[in-house]
This record gives sequence, structure tokens and C-alpha cells, in this order.
Amino acid sequence: MIPDECDLAAGTSDDCNNKGLVNACEYVAPAAEPTPVGKNRSLSFVPGNAGQPTAMRVTLRELHRPDPPNAPSSPPFDSSSLDGMVFWVGPPSVFAESSDSPGSGTFAGAQLQCTPHYRDWSDVGLLHVSGAYIISSSLYDVQAISQECNVNLEGNYSLSYSVRTARWGDVVDEFSESSITTQPDFLDISAVVDKFKSTAGAPIKARAQLQPALLVLTADVNFLDISACVDAFKGLAFPFGPSDPCSP
Repeated sequence: MIPDECDLAAGTSDDCNNKGLVNACEYVAPAAEPTPVGKNRSLSFVPGNAGQPTAMRVTLRELHRPDPPNAPSSPPFDSSSLDGMVFWVGPPSVFAESSDSPGSGTFAGAQLQCTPHYRDWSDVGLLHVSGAYIISSSLYDVQAISQECNVNLEGNYSLSYSVRTARWGDVVDEFSESSITTQPDFLDISAVVDKFKSTAGAPIKARAQLQPALLVLTADVNFLDISACVDAFKGLAFPFGPSDPCSP
């Protein structure tokens, strides 16, 4: 381990608040949700760092690598050039699980954006983050950084919380990338139908909402989500290839 004074002297980190410590030693990575569940179109975590204005950076590590591979007749889009792209978690808001069923509850959600959004996240709790670049079969790193720190110095970021999304259409168990059973299956379609009907015990919106390319968090799960899950069950490829880096 490199002593803080050496790290600071080398210019790889800042002492952002003049405490003699590198920023990464003071700020923690976002934490996993209490019971982590794979999702197709959302990253779920608890931001942490209560009382300290921070921004959260999302780095695309492995974008859309279906495993097992898609059938040759439905190849995934080529995502190799997108690995390493960076986005930021935007302002959070509270959304209804279902506008037709007020008793179904609410959740905190946010979209990716191209610039940092700093705030004290302690009033947010579990957060579901979506965006056109949050898609199935992908790996992401989420890191926090203080408002006082230079975003261009990697040593200023917290450790990473790594999140892997589920296979396209896989809404309920197995939640597995490589699985003995074929995923998705009829249980996934049934789960999305249950969410559409606001059935008790249906999965949360962050699991059941599959479309469009940029999720509309105010929208309810609908027939298009059911259709998307059916298409995934048929083996069709993920249909939304992101194209504009500044419109995540």
C-alpha cells in the first residue's frame, strides 16, 4: 500500500479537504442493495457517504456480453467500442410502482447523464439507476467522488461497486448469465404480466420494465414490456443499441 503522503506527492490523488488523507480513503463505494437481484435495465445500490456531497460515476466495463451467446440468427450488436465510457448518476426522484395501484409503493430512481451531479445522498436509500447504456448482460463499476475533488484524478475516486445486469428478458429466478436452464422462460413472461396487472407479489418496476431504449420511469409496465419479454424468450437479440454518447 502506498502511504498517503507519497500518493499525494505523486499527484495521483488530492487531499480534497486538507485532512492529510487521499480522497479514496475517506469516501466509500456505493453499497449493494440488501438482497441483490439481477435486473435488465437498472443498476441498484445504496449511494452512501451520508453528510458529504458526492457524485457517482458509472463506468461501462463489459457492455452487452450475452453468456451463453445468442443464437447465430440473432447476434448482439457490437459493443466493443463502448467499453470504458463514463457517465454520471443524475438527480434522483421518487416514482410510483404503478399509477393504477397507489398502494403498490414508490421507489427512488435516476437516469444517467454526461456531467456530475453532486448532493448528499443520505436521504435517498436504495436507488435504481437507468439509462440507454444500462442494458442486459453487462458489467458496470460505480464510484463516488467528493465535490471538492478533481474528477480527472483517478486516485480521488472511491473503490468500485461492480454491478452485472441480467440476461435479456430474465426477470425472475434464475437471474443467471450462464444457466443450466434456458433463460428467459415462461416464469419471466408471467412475472411481467403480473406487474402489468399490479398483482400482489409481482416484481418491482426496476425488474419488470424492459423498454424503450431510455426507460420512462413515470410509465407503468405495459404490453410492450410483455412483448419484449416474449421476444427475448424467442431468442431475439436485445433491440436497443445505444448510439448517442451524450444522450444516455
